[in-house]
Amino acid sequence: DNPIILSLKIQKAFLLSNLGRYEESEEICQEVLEPLHKLNMKGELSVCVHNLGLNAIFRGELDTAIERLKQSIVLGRESGYVPWPSYYLWLGYTYYLLGEYEKGWKTLDKCNQVYESWGSSWGAAFALSKMGLAADALGKYDQALKYHLAALEIFKETGDQAGRAYCYSRMSTAAYFTEDYDQAIALGLQGFKEFENIGHRYGIIISQCRLAFAYIGKGDLQTAISLLYDALDDAWTHDMILLVLYSLMGLGCVFMLNGETDLGIKVFKFVKQHPTTPPLYINIALRWYQGYEGEIHDVGENEYDQISLESIIDEVSHAKHLLETV
Repeated sequence: DNPIILSLKIQKAFLLSNLGRYEESEEICQEVLEPLHKLNMKGELSVCVHNLGLNAIFRGELDTAIERLKQSIVLGRESGYVPWPSYYLWLGYTYYLLGEYEKGWKTLDKCNQVYESWGSSWGAAFALSKMGLAADALGKYDQALKYHLAALEIFKETGDQAGRAYCYSRMSTAAYFTEDYDQAIALGLQGFKEFENIGHRYGIIISQCRLAFAYIGKGDLQTAISLLYDALDDAWTHDMILLVLYSLMGLGCVFMLNGETDLGIKVFKFVKQHPTTPPLYINIALRWYQGYEGEIHDVGENEYDQISLESIIDEVSHAKHLLETV
């Protein structure tokens, strides 16, 4: 119950979350939650609940994430704890993952305004980068690139390597949607290398997924296959369900292009019906299912309720040999 030790543990959990080591962060947060309540340390408690919200996002528990992130904002305001506006970043991002793009946009814009009024370019950069994601989802790809580039310039000035990596990786997706696959690959590789340099687990895996789609567009299926199976293995090992679904969707596209139509459609329909799949994952795959619109959108109610995520992963893993001669 030593306040100094509790505060240090919370900062450690926060750093672990930022490095994508969510399991370790969760363990620390659960350990200190009760003592923080007992000592009424609302500032540290707001960080703790915020971290729990982040961890819920990456497990795919989005409703839980929204509840925790809203709670962290209230606690942060009550305590006057300086970082509380950053909590809006992740709340807006969660709305984006749920497909509530306008709500996400407004939440992120609110965060941006707070940081600009404080003269915090670093905070504004994070808001701008996530607004770029929302613009992508709304089909405003040129606007998305402008947001990402504006954020990138700030991250370069502040020396924030993770911020730079996220911008490059997200710009890769914007380039993919405009079918500029060479640019998508170049940007994706830059982001991937930056994430590798700092050992950012989540960033590495999501970069592999984004890069894979760019390589699919370029026609380099072997590279895409290698990236997607690596991403699937790491995401499943570390319980990052959103990234498991992302990598599965990419593999579904590869199966389609390799003539394994039944499996490709099955994977798409499973991922589409999964309750935590962001709409962006569906939109990013659609161009590789042209001519099969009737099959992929004909998902019966509860059709996949009896199929587990683990069984789909096993089926996709066992089918890897079908792609070895692509």
